[in-house]
Amino acid sequence: MGDLVYDLETQSKISWGGIIFEGVNALSIVRHARIRYADVAIVGVNSSSPRIVNNTITENDVGVMTFGFSSPKINENKIYHNALWAVSCYDYSFPIISKNIITANEVGIGSQDFSFPTISYNTLCDNEVGILLKDSSGSSMLKNYFQNNTQGLRDDRKSK
Repeated sequence: MGDLVYDLETQSKISWGGIIFEGVNALSIVRHARIRYADVAIVGVNSSSPRIVNNTITENDVGVMTFGFSSPKINENKIYHNALWAVSCYDYSFPIISKNIITANEVGIGSQDFSFPTISYNTLCDNEVGILLKDSSGSSMLKNYFQNNTQGLRDDRKSK
């Protein structure tokens, strides 16, 4: 029998859940991948800490989602044309998000519900909102570049 082949290149709509990292997995890495057509391309949850490096993450509902004490390193990716958020951080997550090119998403990087991302040296272009801070989130931001976003940095936190 031949190998089972599923050609995601021919898909035209969201058709799979994505890649999920759960639990302690410090040696896990996604590198040089093209991830498309997922509900959420990559999820980090329950203390996971994968490295997500030099990928193309496009045409998903959400590019990368972090929550549940996860702390992934999201570096040097191209994250574009996702329907909702390129990177969504919430519920006590601590990702390091740096040197990414984030283009044409509803929200480039979002932080909410007690998440505390480190956001540095990213290029955020043509998003509805470049960086969105909500609820009781915090973040450390350094030298991000904003271009042609409807809103660059939007701070919706109740207590600033």
